[in-house]
Amino acid sequence: MTTQQNQIVRFQDSVTHADIELSIAEIKRTICPTATDVEAHMFLELCRHQGLNPFTRDVYLVKYSG
Repeated sequence: MTTQQNQIVRFQDSVTHADIELSIAEIKRTICPTATDVEAHMFLELCRHQGLNPFTRDVYLVKYSG
């Protein structure tokens, strides 16, 4: 799977209807620095499809070792 870290995905928060802009690079920089590109992409798609806003704590990306 090839991902584009700087590709920005825009969607609306399902509760507040605020406009959300996320990129894989931003997810890795601010939400979960240890996430792989694929994990960050899957998280981004989850947020977009369900209208979840990670900045208001609707959803979390947590990476466990092991």
